[in-house]
Amino acid sequence: MEAITKAAEVSSRVLERALGAVKEGVSELDIAAEAYSLAFKLGSEEPHIYVNVGPHPRVHAEPLRDSVVRDGVLVTLVVGADFRGYYANTSVSTFVGSSMPDEIKKALTCAMKVYDEAAVLTKPGTRPIQVMSRLDTIYSEYGLLDRRLVGYLHGVGLQVEEFPITTIVPSHRAAELRIGMVIALVHPPIMLPKYGTVKIEDTFVIVEEGLRRLTSARELVL
Repeated sequence: MEAITKAAEVSSRVLERALGAVKEGVSELDIAAEAYSLAFKLGSEEPHIYVNVGPHPRVHAEPLRDSVVRDGVLVTLVVGADFRGYYANTSVSTFVGSSMPDEIKKALTCAMKVYDEAAVLTKPGTRPIQVMSRLDTIYSEYGLLDRRLVGYLHGVGLQVEEFPITTIVPSHRAAELRIGMVIALVHPPIMLPKYGTVKIEDTFVIVEEGLRRLTSARELVL
């Protein structure tokens, strides 16, 4: 837990640095370079940085040289930084431009509500499938059920993504969450054609009273 807590501190700082590098004219590769540089300086040996500049939604987007930030798109940043072999994972999306379309405003509001609800409902003894049904109700309220990917959390530790990986392995959705497990939520983004993706993700540790947050993506949402 000491190493994961340190990895969370590194991940949060790297995410803030990457967010500060987002501006018109820079490429995904430019943004990733800023993030990787700081991650290495802070002691992360095998960081994973993903950058998705709209308008085309991509999941786990390896940074591309020719994908350049322009007005009117979403930029999603994902940081998985390690420290002494243990990882933390955090993500955030930001809009570039002076006038945010209503479709993006709705998706951001939905993503924040889903995140906040998931953070309250996820606790010892919970099975992810139970929370997923409630989160799908929220997605439906905003008309975004068909824009979200199934699943909402994954484990974090020796790998950026490990058991339970609810977005990839259906059987993991029935796993019982226990005290001491480290998880990241909300993992799957909302996919918005023409704009990119909307995602807010933090690393938490499951404690007796619920969740203790280790990273700070939620505070970066504008």
